[in-house]
Amino acid sequence: MHETGVCRDIVETVEMSALRGHAKRVVEVRLKLGEVHDVVPEILSGAFEWMARGTVVEGARLVIERVPFTVQCEACGHIFRLDALDEATWHCPECASRRYHMHTGREFLIDAIEVQGYGPGEEDESQARLAQLQTDRASRAPKEALAVSGRRAVGREDVARAAAARRAVPNARV
Repeated sequence: MHETGVCRDIVETVEMSALRGHAKRVVEVRLKLGEVHDVVPEILSGAFEWMARGTVVEGARLVIERVPFTVQCEACGHIFRLDALDEATWHCPECASRRYHMHTGREFLIDAIEVQGYGPGEEDESQARLAQLQTDRASRAPKEALAVSGRRAVGREDVARAAAARRAVPNARV
């Protein structure tokens, strides 16, 4: 269950960003999550709620936008949705080519953060907490960047692997 580790990074990144802006609390976090990722949104939401306890992120709404898995044909440039379980979609609907590269679906990024600031006369404790977070983060080994997006060639093996994953977990979105 890697959702917990991913959520720790999300909550920590959101909290640091909010504290840099002297936010009192985070109201909403918007994520863009590509369909290729094997993250279950319901588990991610539960882990987010649990990991946010005791931080300025506690109580924030997590809004997850799923980004569809699309590819771009290398022959004609047409962009189309590919369904790993439907072999009929494994070729370009315009020119029938089976050579394409990923266009969308690998996104995993924090798209927006809505915060509430301190009111007049309220004590701003954000900078002390920010310093603590920065120290904690520096002491851990470097992690892979949270925002993952990009293009790479998609082959039959990738499609077959995704199809197998969807068969193993029928309601999962791969």
